Amino acid sequence: MYFQLKNFRGFLSCKLVSRLVCLLLFLNFDTIEAFEKKYEGFVFNDHEASLALTTGIHYLRLENESFPKQWPSIDLFNSYSLRNSTLTPGYYLIQIDLQNLSNEDTLLLDFGYHRIKSLDMEVIHENGAKQHYHMGMFDPISKRKHKHHKLLFDIPVKKGEQVQCRCRIYSHEFFSLPMQIGTEKDVLLSLTKEDVTYSLFTGIFVSMILYNLFIYLTTRDEMYLKYVVYTAFLVYSQLSLFGFLQHFVFGEYPQVDYWAYMVSGSLVGTTGCLFIAGYLEIKKYSKWVYRCIITVGLLFPSYFILDLLGFHVAKEFTYDILGLSCFTLFYIAVYITIKKGNLKTKFLLVGWSLFMLGYIIFILKNEGLLPLNNFTHYGMITGSALEMLLLSFALADRFNTIRKDNEKKQEEIIRQLETNEKFLRISKQLELDKERLKKEILLSEYESLKKQVSPHFLFNSLNVLADLVQEEPELAVSFVSELAKVYRYILECEQERLVELSTEVEFIKSYVFLLKIRFEENLHVVIDISESEYRLIAPLTLQLLVENAVKHNIISSAKPLRICIFIENGFVVVSNNFQARRDQNKSIGLGLNNIKSRYQFFSTNEVEILNEEGQFIVKVPLVDHEQV
Repeated sequence: MYFQLKNFRGFLSCKLVSRLVCLLLFLNFDTIEAFEKKYEGFVFNDHEASLALTTGIHYLRLENESFPKQWPSIDLFNSYSLRNSTLTPGYYLIQIDLQNLSNEDTLLLDFGYHRIKSLDMEVIHENGAKQHYHMGMFDPISKRKHKHHKLLFDIPVKKGEQVQCRCRIYSHEFFSLPMQIGTEKDVLLSLTKEDVTYSLFTGIFVSMILYNLFIYLTTRDEMYLKYVVYTAFLVYSQLSLFGFLQHFVFGEYPQVDYWAYMVSGSLVGTTGCLFIAGYLEIKKYSKWVYRCIITVGLLFPSYFILDLLGFHVAKEFTYDILGLSCFTLFYIAVYITIKKGNLKTKFLLVGWSLFMLGYIIFILKNEGLLPLNNFTHYGMITGSALEMLLLSFALADRFNTIRKDNEKKQEEIIRQLETNEKFLRISKQLELDKERLKKEILLSEYESLKKQVSPHFLFNSLNVLADLVQEEPELAVSFVSELAKVYRYILECEQERLVELSTEVEFIKSYVFLLKIRFEENLHVVIDISESEYRLIAPLTLQLLVENAVKHNIISSAKPLRICIFIENGFVVVSNNFQARRDQNKSIGLGLNNIKSRYQFFSTNEVEILNEEGQFIVKVPLVDHEQV
């Protein structure tokens, strides 16, 4: 039903690390070459004969930091069956030639790895027709067709037709592409199974963290707190690495997810070193080993700092070197503590060894030395789950010892918790009463503000009409007709708190017509809002913003006023070129304060007002029907 490209690698490991890992497994470099030959190329899995590759899959790394205008000759490309070579940060071209043998008219391409900064794909049909797609790691999931954190592209190809897919990829970090192509149903089913698996792991992780957090709150043993903090960062970084958090938590804020992952990835090493040093009590037995562990832990944040400064390759080497140093110091510390007669390290030794094994499997899979399957794909996260479980067992011994000494303290804690619970209920009720009163006040203010709009607008319109009646009577008739439409809308929405955005747009078009009669070509208004928008807006919002721009800016043939109205990230944006009138007193901002006051009642998002680079911009949050 689909194929997976196994050896397209790079990910967050380096060639240096894979070689060192193989040395730890007593593999010489000749053995590595044998592994590479065994798993080179790609594995084709096509149980229902959904597609066929024609001339294969090829890739080309560009030396220059830009894409060529013309697609290079296939002779310049590397065959995908090249042996292990890490895909380093940079610009790549990939060409896939395939034929659709399924009964569907569209295939789905999953690039497997979601942290690719920019990916453009062009599908070329036999008749020369082309489709172009673009996606990147920082695109919100809501703007993606399949609403998934993976980079998924539709390939429109009829049964029996051959197409060529040309992909332009830019990645700022090491990456791999375990791609799969198949019918939409099969690919999405595969991704759903993966999401379910990560959900199960998430449930296990959260249960273990909450369990040990509860024990910490009961015993006040700082080792439990160190364990909870360490495992929390470990779980967060791994779920973010595999895209689970971006899919279900940070879908609209991928940049937040990325930087949170960078921070948590750095703090995993720091908190892990602190936990090791504390649990093993290595300071009692060897101060130099203790100092080395603490030093390595404090160096882990350099991973985030190097990425922030743009040294993406250096950060990967730094993290790998620090990781190997941490594991080495751990085994040295365990050896010393066991030699000194401390046998409580057995659970910790087994747990960290399982995590190390999962990490090794993960690296060997990315380097193509192991095939891509469920075991190797979930190796590291499985090792993490087992590590957390065994570390919990190790800490359980401490709990059994502390429990007898703290029984009286636990009773006092329970009484205190009951008192706190009562206080929280009272406090919550007070907050609810406060919030209810606040909404009532805002509603009253809003009703008062709505009544300020109609007389003000009518006064300005009558002044314009008076001039038109004398100078252009025929045009005055049209003006009266449009004015009637405008004022009818004002009367109809007088009792409305919110209206459909499309209705407000139709109203503002009539309002702009009236302004155009007055200012002619000195005023340019562009409205770029789709008719399919079905969100809500406070009535007369756009009218107040347009009126504000006209009122406070120079409008002349030498300096025409340009107003743009469009949608951006859940906000309706009204911008104009800022050219303030000199003969006007400083504005007291009643119109903008009107809008800001109204939206305190309807939305948790605030109205944004910007004045930068010669543009005056107001962003008003749109309101979903579910929020009303």
